[in-house]
Order: sequence, then C-alpha cells, then structure tokens
Amino acid sequence: MKYSLDTLPPAQDWRKIVSRGKYPLLLVYELNQGLLHTHTVAESAVRLKNYCRISGGSYLYEPEVQQFIGHIISVLRTRPLRTLAWLKRYNRVVRQLYRWLKKLPAILAHEDVPVSKLRQLYREYERHVQATWRWAYLPFLMDDAIEIEMRRALI
Repeated sequence: MKYSLDTLPPAQDWRKIVSRGKYPLLLVYELNQGLLHTHTVAESAVRLKNYCRISGGSYLYEPEVQQFIGHIISVLRTRPLRTLAWLKRYNRVVRQLYRWLKKLPAILAHEDVPVSKLRQLYREYERHVQATWRWAYLPFLMDDAIEIEMRRALI
C-alpha cells in the first residue's frame, strides 16, 4: 500500500524493529526494493506488505505484525516442531547464499566481465536474497509469539 502524508497510519500503528546503527546490513535488500508488496515470511501465507524507514529506524505495520504473530502462535500450538524446520530451512538458505557469494570474487576478478554476465549475476543475487529474506523477519516476530505461549502455559 502506498501512503501519502494524508493517509499514513499514526505512529502507534508501526513496530520498530531496527534502530539506527543496529543490524546495518539487515534490511539493505528491502531498502533497495522499497515496499514489501509481495513479501513472504517463512513458509506462511501471511504477507508483510508495509515497511517504513524513518530516521535510521526500520518499522513494520503493526496490524500485519499481529496477524503474523497469530500465525506463529497457531503453528506453536498445532505443529511446534515446524518452527524447528523453519530454522533448518533458514540455515540451509543462508549457507547457499554464502557459498554463492564466495564464488563471486573469482568471477569478477577478470577486468572484461561482459555486461550480460553481470546481469546474470545480479539475477542470481536477487533469487538468493529473496529466498533468504523469507526468513529474516522471523527473529523479530518469533519472540512475541513464544512469550505469549509461555505465559499461557504457565498461568
């Protein structure tokens, strides 16, 4: 959703996930892409479509955050081991990205890398980063779901 100054939801409707100086590379991909209109988190149908960056802080739209936390709670209640599968998948995707990145210096060491090869490399980069970003918001959102479930279990 695109916002103008007249339609921007109030500040209390946004959740700050990163402050200035923290996680400097964490949101670089999303900053390059702009709003998250098709952003999948984990293997869920829930989408985080709204993202805001103001004064060095990164924010997610709270109603969408609550919807996703509800999804995580549902998974914790019905299939708790699935969250461990998410972690395994995240680790695999990150390792694939790192292996691919390690190959780049040798490829780019040549002074005459054709533009077509650079385009191909960029498209490969996009695919790897998109796959990685499906998992990147989980740490910011999982804590709330786990806390809610632990309180429910202990009370």
